[in-house]
Amino acid sequence: MRRLCLVLILLIIFPAVNVNAFKYDVVREVNLDVPAVSQTSEGLVGVLSRLNVAVAYPGSGRVYFSATPLTELDTQATARVAALVSSSVIGDEYLRYDFFVSLESESLIIGGPSAGAAIAAAMMVAILNIKGLNVNVRNDVTLTGMINPDGTIGPVGGVYAKMKAAAEKGYRIFIVPYGQSIDYVEKTVVEQRGPLRIIRTVREKVDLVGEGEKLGVRVVEALTIYDVFKYLTGYELKAKGYAVFMPKDVRERLKSWSISLLKEYDGLASYKYDSRLSNAVSEASKLASEARSMIDTSPYVSASRAFSALCMMYYVKYADEYLKSSSKGKYINDLVDSVNRTLIEVESALNSTSPSIKCIEAYIGAKIRYAEALEMLNNALNAMNRGAILNMYDGCIYYLAYSRQRAISAISWLEFNVAGVSVNLNTLMKSSSILLYEAQSILGYVSSLYSDIGQSSPIVDEASEMYGKAKKAFISRDYYLTIGYSIESIAYSTVAIHLAFTSNIEAVIDASSSIASNAIGNAIDVGLDPVLSLSYLELAQSEASNTNKLYYYILSATYSKTALTISRAVNTTSPIPITTYTEEPKTSTPYSKTPTTTSNILGQEIIQQVVTIAAIILLILSIAVVYLYSRSKNTN
Repeated sequence: MRRLCLVLILLIIFPAVNVNAFKYDVVREVNLDVPAVSQTSEGLVGVLSRLNVAVAYPGSGRVYFSATPLTELDTQATARVAALVSSSVIGDEYLRYDFFVSLESESLIIGGPSAGAAIAAAMMVAILNIKGLNVNVRNDVTLTGMINPDGTIGPVGGVYAKMKAAAEKGYRIFIVPYGQSIDYVEKTVVEQRGPLRIIRTVREKVDLVGEGEKLGVRVVEALTIYDVFKYLTGYELKAKGYAVFMPKDVRERLKSWSISLLKEYDGLASYKYDSRLSNAVSEASKLASEARSMIDTSPYVSASRAFSALCMMYYVKYADEYLKSSSKGKYINDLVDSVNRTLIEVESALNSTSPSIKCIEAYIGAKIRYAEALEMLNNALNAMNRGAILNMYDGCIYYLAYSRQRAISAISWLEFNVAGVSVNLNTLMKSSSILLYEAQSILGYVSSLYSDIGQSSPIVDEASEMYGKAKKAFISRDYYLTIGYSIESIAYSTVAIHLAFTSNIEAVIDASSSIASNAIGNAIDVGLDPVLSLSYLELAQSEASNTNKLYYYILSATYSKTALTISRAVNTTSPIPITTYTEEPKTSTPYSKTPTTTSNILGQEIIQQVVTIAAIILLILSIAVVYLYSRSKNTN
């Protein structure tokens, strides 16, 4: 009897613990159908999978994903990126929530990130409902598309097959990624040429808009998650559309940098150097001319060119002195010591500065530049050991010249710091850990995407290197540096995604420009000085390369968003302002079919609480039974 009672107690305790494993105040759930493709003997066919997204509050940023049948890793990574994007777009912090994503299909679907846009939009709906807004997904709309870390929608495959599957199930609006209203399908063509029967496969162009009209489906393109949200819910997320410009005092300071650097350059350029250094002198002269031409129009770009010109001229100066030196080994050692002393002075200045939240971007910029100076000094020592002394760009003397100037530039960025509320250590550590996690998630995402297509990318390698530096900085408790390197990793990863998977890079660049301007505008609205973001925005606008444009726009936006997050003190339990939404007229009348709902499952939590109370009562009764049984046995 006693053994039986003990078993009964264990059976009661374990379910009670399990029920309370996840306990939330609010849970909101969104269900919708998303199209996928399945491989059959006749080729690819479209099928509909059932997507369930639940967002729970309060949480800690956990993302859970399940799929039936099992799908590839990139779909799981998609859910993590969707959580980051959805909360960021709304202006909330993903660490306030936990996310649960389930994808079920009756067919064996081809895995991939094509449900990413749907997952992100569903998460947005759930979060907004947690905040008290009554937002629902329309039951006549479905979609396909990747979700990129910057909120843009990436291209997917099998769009025509997916549209036909949506039409068969009665959907009237089908959202596709920007530029994919034209698809290509493979068809088998059989030709009879005399006694020969020739079978070949051809690619045919398909106008999805025209084909959709025949099937009663309106095909619409979405460039960003804002577009998806509008079509899917009938609500439009209103952005202010900031016209961002660099403040006069910032422009004047950047102009003064450029003028000062060019003056120093002119002093060095006035000397006659060894003829073997003529190429470097010419390169420096070209950079200086570019800097002078942009002082008034693009002061940061001008300062950047002037910096490069001065680095090159110091390389020429040091190389000339080295060539003329009778004790070349001593000259190099003395130069290393001189540069090292400069770095020590800069480190002391950084450590003695208490950055305010208002100017945190500038301080992170200073830390990044000092870290680069240290790296260049290390490169110089390695180059010296392998005997590469005079090489331009990768020799010991060039690295030393660059290291010295880069360290001095860190001091320039400290000029932007003003007295104000400082960032406490806990807030800084939490902010850096959040960003490090985002960098890790996005790097994992892009790595899985490239693995799927069997390609590698030097930009992904750069992202991985920056993530490694961010992780090392975090372990060393250098949280400002962690933030800077994490942002660079995120920017590289996002660029890599666009270069491999975006069909219209110009449209994405335009969207990235708007995203950066809005992020800067939001930062300025709360009293921040996003000088680094403004500088990178100017740099993006001046670049001829689409890759560089995209990189600097993303860098600009991410710095502003990060500064804004830190300014909120990263308090994951405090309320965050809700963005204003306006409802747009429906383009078609929703009709009754398989429900697509936003539901409150708080009732389940009440049931769990009742079960827990009942379990406790049964536990007490069981203990009482054991006690009475033991007592009666002892009495006998």
